[in-house]
Amino acid sequence: MINNKKSKLSNYMEYSIVSAWLSISMGLISLLFLYIKNSIFWIPIGFLVLLNLCTIVIGEGFLSNLFSMLLLPIFIKRILLILMMNVLFISFAYGLFCLIYILPFNDKSFFMIPSIGLVFIFAGYAIGLYQRIKLN
Repeated sequence: MINNKKSKLSNYMEYSIVSAWLSISMGLISLLFLYIKNSIFWIPIGFLVLLNLCTIVIGEGFLSNLFSMLLLPIFIKRILLILMMNVLFISFAYGLFCLIYILPFNDKSFFMIPSIGLVFIFAGYAIGLYQRIKLN
């Protein structure tokens, strides 16, 4: 008897749930820092982090249904999806670097290689999350 639960999850999830929650936490840190700095960018970042959280909890069908309700041409939906992916990735990276900045160490240079590795993980998560979104 084969357990289909594992194969069903692997069909729908192209990203690790650990990297997803780590990315969400970095997005919330960047949201907090942008809000404290009185930057206007905290509004779209907060909206995208909320959409990202709903996508993780509810599933990829949430964004597919959201995009199907928009009455936009398909190429504009694709551009919007790529823009969302890039802004989400930049906010994750910004949150990571803000977290490194507030750590109480005098020499922060030894965080360089682990932070580059985490940025690649964030990029893989952002691509994996939006890869399976159907725009039709």
